[in-house]
Amino acid sequence: MKILLTTDTYENQVCGVSSSIATLKGELINQGHDVKVLLMSRNHKSKIIKDNYLIGSFSLPFIDFRQSFRYNDKVLDEIISWNPDIIHVQTEWYAG
Repeated sequence: MKILLTTDTYENQVCGVSSSIATLKGELINQGHDVKVLLMSRNHKSKIIKDNYLIGSFSLPFIDFRQSFRYNDKVLDEIISWNPDIIHVQTEWYAG
């Protein structure tokens, strides 16, 4: 099964969400799933690094929070082409 994990914090930040995503990703891979992670790039450039999709983003003043409004992006096209079966969203900053 193809699973896309999306998050606003991962790898370069130490918090419960990044630890949880890393654990979840590893366990899903161990079970034989194809897992990729969508997260914010640390700059305006989108890129793909191994199984991580980084979307270009910008920072908000005074807090370590990044935002993106990308809609016409080759990385997003790649995600759509990959066509994940499940998309799991896990975030530190969601205020719904």
